[in-house]
Amino acid sequence: MNSDFPRILTLLRKEQGISQKKAAADLGISQALLSHYEKGIRECGLDFIVRTADYYGVSCDYLLGKTPHRQGEKLHVPETEEEDTHDGLPNVSRKIISNSLHIVFGILKKINSKSLTKEITLYLSGAVYNAFRMLYTANPKNPSALFETKDGLVRR
Repeated sequence: MNSDFPRILTLLRKEQGISQKKAAADLGISQALLSHYEKGIRECGLDFIVRTADYYGVSCDYLLGKTPHRQGEKLHVPETEEEDTHDGLPNVSRKIISNSLHIVFGILKKINSKSLTKEITLYLSGAVYNAFRMLYTANPKNPSALFETKDGLVRR
């Protein structure tokens, strides 16, 4: 187990004002075992990490010291109550696109290149613009001239 886990485990318990005895009982382990986890003497299993993350309302990544964000950096794409066509593919596609964008911008943040960030942002903006053009022109009642562009302005 990493060295962050015992420290974070102890910090979360103390922040909540919970005794070691109560936390151990709530988590289904002995107080001695929780003490060993908090001191880094023993390593816990994955099921304990998940239970503990749920108990304190944090992500497993936070509990393990992998992110400073208590809730992690999850993206939530709300489920729609409407039935999607094609066996739910639109919802799956939305999640894939949303998560992919999150990953792309996470990588760009690590690379820390303004020119690359600008280039990728322009590329993605062009793709979104083209999607809007397709949606708008799908309705024959909409005037086609609204989305006309100069040659080379939008990449295809």
